[in-house]
Amino acid sequence: MQRWARSVLRYWWWIALFSLAGGIVGLGIGMIQTPTYSATATVYVTSGSDANSQSAYQGSLASQQRVTSYTRLATSDAIVSSALARIGSPLSVEDAQRDLEATATPATVLMSITARNPNPEIAASLANGVASALADYVRDLEKPSDGGDALAKVTLVSPATVPSAPVSLKSWQFCGLGILAGGLLGLFVCWVRDLFDSRVRSAAEVEAIVGAATVAELPFDAELDGTGVANLAEGGNLLAEACRKLRSNLAFIGVDSPLRTIVVSSGSAGEGKTTVSVGLALSLVEAGFSVVVVDADLRRPRVARVLGVNGAIGLTTYLRGDVSLADALQATDFAGLSVMSAGEIPPNPSEMLGSEAAESCIADLQREFDFVILDSAPLLPVSDSLVLAHRTDGLLLVVRSGVTTSHALERVVKTLNVANLSVLGTVMNSVEASSGYYDKYSQDTSDSSGRSSLSSRD
Repeated sequence: MQRWARSVLRYWWWIALFSLAGGIVGLGIGMIQTPTYSATATVYVTSGSDANSQSAYQGSLASQQRVTSYTRLATSDAIVSSALARIGSPLSVEDAQRDLEATATPATVLMSITARNPNPEIAASLANGVASALADYVRDLEKPSDGGDALAKVTLVSPATVPSAPVSLKSWQFCGLGILAGGLLGLFVCWVRDLFDSRVRSAAEVEAIVGAATVAELPFDAELDGTGVANLAEGGNLLAEACRKLRSNLAFIGVDSPLRTIVVSSGSAGEGKTTVSVGLALSLVEAGFSVVVVDADLRRPRVARVLGVNGAIGLTTYLRGDVSLADALQATDFAGLSVMSAGEIPPNPSEMLGSEAAESCIADLQREFDFVILDSAPLLPVSDSLVLAHRTDGLLLVVRSGVTTSHALERVVKTLNVANLSVLGTVMNSVEASSGYYDKYSQDTSDSSGRSSLSSRD
C-alpha cells in the first residue's frame, strides 16, 4: 500500500491529465447528445373467476402468470404495429421496439410500459398506444372459441403523461463521469507502470533485497551535480544532516569492533558512491577526526576532481614505489581531510589493489589517520571492491533512489555471497525531499557538535 501511495504521489500529474482529458471528452459527448424523454403507462391484468374466495385466489395467480407473458407480447410486431397505426406515428416498427420496454412488478398484476424518445409527445403517445393496443389484443386473444367473456383483461390504470424533463444525462454529468473514468484510467496506468518499474525508491525495498539496514538516506541536491561535495558548513542543510546521521549510525554498527577503514561502493556507476564517500569523510572531519579519502576507483576516478586536487599522483604511483606515502597524500580545503587520488590509471587495477603493496598501504594509512574511506569501483562490472573489502573493516553499499533496480541489487547480493562478504549497511542516495522522510526530520537531533563515537580513539 505504501508503494502504491508513493506511485500515486509520484505520477499524480498523469492522473490529473487523464482526468482532464476524460472531462473534456465527457463534456463533448454531453453537448452533442440528443436529450431523451421517458413516459410510462401502467396497466392492470385480471383473470375471469367465480365469486368464491378459492376461485379468486386462483384467478390472481393466473393473472400474475399472464403478466410475465404480456411483457413480451407488448413489444411484439403485432402490438407495436397496431399502436403506431392508432397514434399515427411515422416511426418504424423496429425503431419503436428499440424505444419500448415492458416490465412486470413482482408479485403483482401490474405491468409498466415505458417509451423513450427525443420527442416527449411521441414518448407519451407511444406508451399509451401500446397499452391500448395490448388491451384490445388480449381481449381477442383470451376470448374462448365457443364464445363468452374473455378469460383475462388488460386495463389501463395510469396513462402516460408528456414528460417535462429529459431522463438522459446532462452535459455536466457526462463531464463528471468523464473525469471519474479518466482518473480511474490514470490510476490504472500508474499501477501498471509501477508494476513493471523495478527501480527501488524506499529503504524498505532495499533492506528486503540486501538484508542489511539502511544507515542513511541522502536527499537529492541539485548543487551536487556541479560540486559533488556536501556543504556541512550550512548547519540546517538536509544533506549535511543526512551525512551526520550516516556518521552516527555507523558508530552503532561498530560498537564492538570500531570501523576505521570503510570501502564505499555501488552496484553500477552513477549511483553516488563518491558523493557518499566525501560526505561521510567531511562529517567525520567535522567531529574532529583526521580522515583520508582514497580514490580506489582505478578505472573511472572522480575524487580528485570533486575535491580539487592533483589526480596524476596518488595510489598507483605509491603502489609502484615512485613516491613516498607523504608525497602521495594531498591536503584539501577542509581542515583534517586528506586525499590520496587514484594516480595514473593502470592496465591491471584488480591486480594492483590485491597486491601486498596495497595491503601495506592501507595499514600505513590506518596508522596515519583516524579513518580511511576508500571510494572504490562499482561491484557489478569489476571485482575491485571485493578485493578491498576483504582487507578493510567492511563495505558500505550506495543505492540511488529511482535509478538502481531491484534486479541489479539482487545481482549485487549474489556477487557478495559468492565472495563471502556482507555489507555494513546501505545508503539511499538522491531520495526525494518531498517523500515524507525529511518532513519529519528534526534538526534538533543533529550531532554536529562534539566528537563522534565511531571509534574508541580519542
